[in-house]
Amino acid sequence: MTGYNLKTIAKAEIGSLCHDIYLLDPASGESLEAHVRLAEAEMQALRRQKQFVEHFVSQTVEERRAAAKARCAEAQRRREELTQKIQQLRGKTLGESHHNGLARRWAAAYNELAHYRERVSNALMCSPYTIVTTVQQEAGINSSFDLWPPLSSSATSVIMELDNAGEDSTSLSPSVLRDQLELIAKMQLRVNALLNRERHRRQLQRECVSDLLRDQKKLLLWCQEQIATLKELKSLEDLREFCASFASNVNVMDTNFLVLLERSELLEPNQTIRDALMEVNREWIELAVSTYQKTREALRQTHSLSGVEEGCRRWANVFELRVKRILTKACAVSSHPVAGHEHLPERLQENCASLLKEFSNVSIVMHHICKLSLSEEFVAHLEGALRRTLLTPLSLLTHTFAGDAQFVAQREYADRLREVSEWLDGRATGNAYSRIMKQVEHLRTIAENLLESLPEKDNCADVTS
Repeated sequence: MTGYNLKTIAKAEIGSLCHDIYLLDPASGESLEAHVRLAEAEMQALRRQKQFVEHFVSQTVEERRAAAKARCAEAQRRREELTQKIQQLRGKTLGESHHNGLARRWAAAYNELAHYRERVSNALMCSPYTIVTTVQQEAGINSSFDLWPPLSSSATSVIMELDNAGEDSTSLSPSVLRDQLELIAKMQLRVNALLNRERHRRQLQRECVSDLLRDQKKLLLWCQEQIATLKELKSLEDLREFCASFASNVNVMDTNFLVLLERSELLEPNQTIRDALMEVNREWIELAVSTYQKTREALRQTHSLSGVEEGCRRWANVFELRVKRILTKACAVSSHPVAGHEHLPERLQENCASLLKEFSNVSIVMHHICKLSLSEEFVAHLEGALRRTLLTPLSLLTHTFAGDAQFVAQREYADRLREVSEWLDGRATGNAYSRIMKQVEHLRTIAENLLESLPEKDNCADVTS
């Protein structure tokens, strides 16, 4: 009887009918026929399972053990037969697998050598700077060309394996790898020479950058110390001494900064150097602006406490016309014909004439001093604008690299400035600009007419007197 349990009996009868039904369209006639065949197969499997159960029940224990031993012997025989076939197949494919593995290693070695040769060839056609910039990491000196020793060792081991295996066919020739290896080794020597030269140059450049940054720190520290000293000054005398010292150090500081700028031009474009130069220039401008503001503040305070403005205002309001009238009368009396022969009136006339000649200048100075506080109020808000303008990134950039026309940022600034000028020229020739200019001319004419209609101040003063 086929099968030795219920499951194998059912599987033998049904076979692949369930899989065939799954692949068919459920609405097709073939699917219906397949379901009918499946039902018949299941009924046949049930009859065989029934026969198997009846036969199994009718057997004795000895018969069942004998049947089990027969099945075990059959399985053992089948196992030995399959084992012998597997060993035969392994014996045939062992040489092929070894050859295939060696071929894969040969192809991998040849592929790596070909790619490396292409990189070396491209490197020899470039400048040393391009080599290191392209293949070198920013933080170190290890590059892809430093991987040549392990690659050479790997290719050499494949060549030795081919020599030992006696592989010298057209496809797996060790001489092809050997020739490729020797050619790349010669090219690698040239690349190493270029790399070593470029690394030495970069080492010197790093030392120059380090020296420049050290000198920049000295200038930066000096500016910061001067700013700290300026903040501690209280009296006007101390501030005057500080300004005198600052004025004497301006040329020295400019010279030192120009030296740093010239040294930076000898180095390649470096963002660190650019930031360092702009930082020290910012501190220098900060010191100059702070000195200017501190001096103006001290002068304003001293002026407000001195009472000079009040005295000048009193002079302009009370004594100016009186003094002018007295001097005029004195000149008239001294020039009288009766007193012309006396020595005293002659000297009086000369002195009065000299005073009248300088009187207008004195009046102008007095009137300006009277309006000094008002003028200071008008320009006080401009000091903050001046500070912000001088310390903007654009101002710092132009002030820092003004003398280097070849500097990248300077060229960029010149290009942007030219674009703005061209844009302004284009807008200036437009209709909107022409209308604005006509409106400005009209307002100017109105202002001039109003000023001409106002009475003169001197005439008003004479009428009042």
